[in-house]
Amino acid sequence: MCGRRICGACGICRGAANLLVSLPDSVSFEYGAFTTLGAIALNGFRLSRAQVGEKVAVIGLGLLGLLSVEIARALAAVC
Repeated sequence: MCGRRICGACGICRGAANLLVSLPDSVSFEYGAFTTLGAIALNGFRLSRAQVGEKVAVIGLGLLGLLSVEIARALAAVC
């Protein structure tokens, strides 16, 4: 961690400047740790090219699967 920043790479932050995200003071480091996992789930949803109102199936309800379901619900896709 670099001050109030969360790194989604190696944790040392060398050469990962594009993976650093500023963490607002209102967000704890425990919640900030989910930023990389959320980004992975969001990227998977983007790659699916699902549109509003389409049905989406998520296979596997581990941590990434559950995050994917919540992203789909937030974006008005039907799970």
